[in-house]
Amino acid sequence: MIGSAQSYTHATYVDHAGAFAQDVSALSHEVGEWADDPLVNNSGNPTPCGGSLENGDPLENNSNFGAFPYTLNGFTYNLQDLVTLPYFGAPASTSVNGEFTFHGESLTVCQNGA
Repeated sequence: MIGSAQSYTHATYVDHAGAFAQDVSALSHEVGEWADDPLVNNSGNPTPCGGSLENGDPLENNSNFGAFPYTLNGFTYNLQDLVTLPYFGAPASTSVNGEFTFHGESLTVCQNGA
C-alpha cells in the first residue's frame, strides 16, 4: 500500500543468571508505550494529562516501579503494570471492568501526570 507506515523495534536480553537476567520490566514498559502510539515520538495523541499516551510512566514511581512478577515454566519475569485509557480521561467502558490499570490499581484521571 502506497503511503503506509511501518514501525519496528530492536531489543536484546541476557540469557544467563545475573542481576538483570530476568527483569523485563523496562522492556514491557516501552513495548506498552509503543503499542499505544507506534508512529509518533512523544508528541502525538495529546491527552488531558498534558502529554502523550505514556501508559507506563504514571506507575514508575511506585515502590515496585509498577512491576509485577509472572512465573512461566519455573522462570519469573517482572512485567510492568500499565495504565489503560480511562486514566487518560476516556470513558470507563473502554477498559475491562473500568479499570485504570491492568492490575486494577486505584487511580484517578491524570493522577500521576503523563
